[in-house]
Amino acid sequence: MPITSPEQCSNKVLSQRVCQLPAHLEGQPPLVRHWCQACLPPFCAKGIAVEKLREVARGEWCSKVNVFATCERCAKRHDTCLPVEPTFRRCFNILTFYIMRAKRYDATRRPEADDAWAEVHAYAVAVNQGMIHWRSEIKRLQKLDGGELEYARQRSASRENNFARYQQGLGGVGRMMPTNFVAHERMEAHFTRVDNSGNPAPGSATNRERRWYYYGPNTPDHVAPMSRDNSRQFAPGSPVGSDILRALTDDTRMQNSPH
Repeated sequence: MPITSPEQCSNKVLSQRVCQLPAHLEGQPPLVRHWCQACLPPFCAKGIAVEKLREVARGEWCSKVNVFATCERCAKRHDTCLPVEPTFRRCFNILTFYIMRAKRYDATRRPEADDAWAEVHAYAVAVNQGMIHWRSEIKRLQKLDGGELEYARQRSASRENNFARYQQGLGGVGRMMPTNFVAHERMEAHFTRVDNSGNPAPGSATNRERRWYYYGPNTPDHVAPMSRDNSRQFAPGSPVGSDILRALTDDTRMQNSPH
């Protein structure tokens, strides 16, 4: 059965093999709800008031009904409804968490509700700026490497090589670009802080929330010995409804020199 809410996720301690993977070998979680790139900027407006943020977040702030649909905002502007880049899916999940938390605080009239909305704005701005800088850097690297296809080919070969080195207990080589962008280290630490037993630190996300928003809904409690299984269990870019991405390398095994 597909996991469709954080309540359905396991609340057991996550495997340290998953939590301690190097940043350039981490899996990329699926989106926990539909988003498109055009639905992020409304949360980032400079000097936006808390009430305006509440208005933006009211109801379905991105109206996509599936991965390939066009949301209402993009349809009205006659824009291409661009999907979230895999590198930023975790960021959009974390933004979703902060939005939902702020809405819960409003519903229960908690005094820190306004501060929660300020955090939504701060994180949205960080994600938006990160996407701008990331696109610029990727274009620079693609030009340096001889084009988009050659860049992708070398990235695939590099990741395959580094995964093999990781299996053998060796360090990585090359650029080792992270598979998930870190937009705001302090705010994202809410999902990574643990005590000596591997349990969430006080005030941090629960194991259910860590699976749902950060690592992926079907992240196992225990991981079998390393294998060279490169199968994928869901279509990249899809919202939750299938298993977490298990492949730590790209599907294509390109035998190329380290990138």
